[in-house]
Amino acid sequence: MDLSFLDAPVWAEEPGTCFAEEDPDEICGAEGDPAEKAIRVVMVRPGERAVVTELSAALPDYQEAVGGCIEAFYPFEEEVCIVCNEEGKLNGMEPCRAVYDGGEIVDIVFGPFFICSCAGEDFSGLDQEQAERYQELFALPETFFHLGGRLRAVPYEPEELI
Repeated sequence: MDLSFLDAPVWAEEPGTCFAEEDPDEICGAEGDPAEKAIRVVMVRPGERAVVTELSAALPDYQEAVGGCIEAFYPFEEEVCIVCNEEGKLNGMEPCRAVYDGGEIVDIVFGPFFICSCAGEDFSGLDQEQAERYQELFALPETFFHLGGRLRAVPYEPEELI
């Protein structure tokens, strides 16, 4: 029996740390002094419109943005990824947005997430055109339900808080 998986990096027991035995900046895509580098992302939260914003390129900021340990998801043909909470479906986070392929739902992201470039070794910022396109793609929050044995998503206009 192959037990080589036991030699994999050990994740910290303390919730929200997620640091492996190796350099966490290398694993999670932050490089250099975080105060000097910010990346343009599309931030998507349950019940809210998607917004283009800047995020410091540091693991703790990525984790804060998604509410826990990060996971990159690559549903797009171009080198752009969704960075979400790796346990969002398990820890009670709200369903946020569906991801589609050919008009069919292929996955639902739970909890907040952001979209960034993954063209290099590290996460990096979207260019202006990408930011506008992905903001439009994920613009409105969605509500989810089953109908005729299929999962459906319907976008809705969020209420403005006064």
